[in-house]
Amino acid sequence: LFLSGVGPRIPGSGAHDEGVPGLKQDHNGNFTEFDFEAQARGVLANVKAILEAEGANWEDLVDITVFLTDMQRDFGTWNRVYRSISRTWTPPAGPAGRPWKSAPCPRLSPWS
Repeated sequence: LFLSGVGPRIPGSGAHDEGVPGLKQDHNGNFTEFDFEAQARGVLANVKAILEAEGANWEDLVDITVFLTDMQRDFGTWNRVYRSISRTWTPPAGPAGRPWKSAPCPRLSPWS
């Protein structure tokens, strides 16, 4: 099983950004709030759902690579959320990123 491009969007929420945890918009569609922790938790929930649908779990993962759009701002939060998925297991993880913010919704891409 190979996963790529798994994002935080709530399954079945449609194609608009109101289905992305941690993003709030004004009446014009401009982003007014960005909660990276909510997005990271959303991604991990989506990965878990995919794994379970295929009869797998966290312990079956071999590697996870995560792209963070702002390493300085988001790495500590990602690391804390990532470590919370299992108290007995932590797979190797290699964050990659760039030092500037380039998008309101980071792509977190785990694979197994």
